[in-house]
Amino acid sequence: MTKIDLSAWATMQSLLDWQRAAENGDFAVLNRLMAQVVTAWDYAGNPQNEADYADLSPAAWSGCVKEVSAAIGAMFR
Repeated sequence: MTKIDLSAWATMQSLLDWQRAAENGDFAVLNRLMAQVVTAWDYAGNPQNEADYADLSPAAWSGCVKEVSAAIGAMFR
C-alpha cells in the first residue's frame, strides 16, 4: 500500500510545481516531489529516495503518480 503525507509541502509552491511537471511530462520533477510525500510503498527501495523511482516499473511509477494526485485532490474537497 502506498502512503502519502502531503504535510512536507508547506506551501502551494510544491502543488504548483506538481501541476506544471504533470502537464509537461517532467518525470524528474515528479520523482523529486514524490520522494517528498510518499512515505511507504510495496516496492523495493526507499520511497523517499528520489533515485529509487527510476527502478520502478512503468505501472508502479504510474500508480505512485495516481496516488499522489488523488491525495492532492482529496486535500481540496
